[in-house]
Amino acid sequence: MGKVYFLNNVYPTEECPQMGSYAQTMVDDLSAAGHDVTVDAMFYHKSRVGAKDKAVAYAAFWPRLLRVDLSDYDIVYINHFTYCFPILFNPTLKKSGKVYIHWHGKELVSSSAFNRRLVKLLGKRLAGMRHIAPSLFFKKKILAAVPVETDSVAVSPSGGIDTGLFCPSDTMSGGDCLVIGFPGEIKTTKGADVLLEIMGMHEEVRRATGRAPLFRFISYGPELEAYIPRFKSTGARIEVLPKIPKNEMPGFFRPLDIALVLSSAVIGESLGLVALEAMSCGVPVIAHDICAFPEFIHSGVSGELAPYSDSPQTRAREVFDKIVLVASRRDSYSPRKVVESDYSRESVIDFYKTL
Repeated sequence: MGKVYFLNNVYPTEECPQMGSYAQTMVDDLSAAGHDVTVDAMFYHKSRVGAKDKAVAYAAFWPRLLRVDLSDYDIVYINHFTYCFPILFNPTLKKSGKVYIHWHGKELVSSSAFNRRLVKLLGKRLAGMRHIAPSLFFKKKILAAVPVETDSVAVSPSGGIDTGLFCPSDTMSGGDCLVIGFPGEIKTTKGADVLLEIMGMHEEVRRATGRAPLFRFISYGPELEAYIPRFKSTGARIEVLPKIPKNEMPGFFRPLDIALVLSSAVIGESLGLVALEAMSCGVPVIAHDICAFPEFIHSGVSGELAPYSDSPQTRAREVFDKIVLVASRRDSYSPRKVVESDYSRESVIDFYKTL
């Protein structure tokens, strides 16, 4: 195994445990695969990080990337290259071993003008490097945006799912309530507008399923304060939980009958780890038939796909139909098997052994 220089723009600290938590999982997987890993990243030490804090951090971080001596590393693993792009101009990069670039959603979505221009500008520099996509969907995105060969892009879920941590409870949720969870950020591009419409159908859900819905979500997201009064105005039962550290998320998933992952096409999810985490806890997922979701949400097995529409009202009606379907045969789903087969941390560790 090799000596790995792992680069990410942020990384967890005790004060900010959520920042780059997926990156820490990837580092742990690289180490479990037998590699000697050195992490380079920005570290924040206060819970609220504003634009000024980020500007100051990048002003110190980017110049440092030009001075790092990479000649002693067997592998340079660049995570989110558009946030760490100065490393491509480091004079010692060519003296290192293999260079891998792990791509993620925010780097190629059309709404990110800076990232899109940077990929276009630096695309030729990436041609001789190896690449990792979180999904087959995103591999196609990379091949369309960057002049690289198909064989140079491998597919591996970002760190994979810790199936020991994300595991079902001993008892099924059941009960008089139909517990519907929304594990994403509260913002429109993550589907908060669709969730609002579904909450407005709570009486229809009760009549169709025989169980009153309880909508469970996390107090997290830039549009939370705007949406909370609107959620309450629907008259639906809601349960708002405080922001939860990643290692405590299984406690959010386990009581659920259904998880809704309603990201819009605008955000361009490169994988959808939160859906896989819910599935690993034995919870069927309803998502739209876009992005990478069709790769792992299989009807009657791990959940259901609802047809996508630009109209939140139409999307909500399609999701409503799937909620009724899942509720009618909840116990027949086996979503964890899909995760164990192709999306576990063990599968990622095996992949990292081949780097």
